[in-house]
Amino acid sequence: MSNKTPIDEGPNQLKTFDFPNWLKFTIQYVVMPLAMLMAGYYLSGRVQQKQIESQDEIKKIEIASNLTKELFDLRPIEVLTRVKIIMRIVDKDTGDTIKKAVVQHYKNVLTMDERGELKFSEKKKQVVTDIQVAMGSSSNEVASEIKKQIGSDKYYLIVASLLDKSAAIEKAQTLRAIGYDAEVHYSVTGYYGVTIAKTDIFTARQVFERARAEGHAPVDAYLHNGSRFEQKVFPRF
Repeated sequence: MSNKTPIDEGPNQLKTFDFPNWLKFTIQYVVMPLAMLMAGYYLSGRVQQKQIESQDEIKKIEIASNLTKELFDLRPIEVLTRVKIIMRIVDKDTGDTIKKAVVQHYKNVLTMDERGELKFSEKKKQVVTDIQVAMGSSSNEVASEIKKQIGSDKYYLIVASLLDKSAAIEKAQTLRAIGYDAEVHYSVTGYYGVTIAKTDIFTARQVFERARAEGHAPVDAYLHNGSRFEQKVFPRF
């Protein structure tokens, strides 16, 4: 009985074909295993890709969570630097939430107390300095937003509060003679406040450091919003 190639043995017979043994062997032991192997690699790659994407999402969530938990134990410049990096890898909503939290925190740190005063503690001085550093060195958008929200407010930098009007005016005259924009304001407390600047908190920080270095401002000099001032008594115009 011989092997048949496509033969028509009748009008209703199907055409048949017997593959050579070598071709059957090749399909069974080479082509099929290779196809299965390639399919396995493809599916494995897809699974790994999904796992990586899932891990990335988990990592983003963990980073954002850890940032908000431990954020304010760090020095401000570290916070601002980390937030800048974090905002590149988390989704926009998470980034905006973190940004708002950081801005609000430092606004609270640099907010006047109930008397309208803000004293330059070491912490506050560090915050002001680090915000300026972050803005200057890396165009940090969080630092820029903080400065935008609080930098437009003007405050008086008070270096002395004296009961004697003449003594207060004399001190102010001395300070004006060496380049300070000194004034004397009479307060509801009965004291005469000697101020050397009316400016935003960031510029005031620089003026304060200069006056401290030159011996014209005590360590407890502070900013005031002017709400207690009743009258400017010097200079008159």
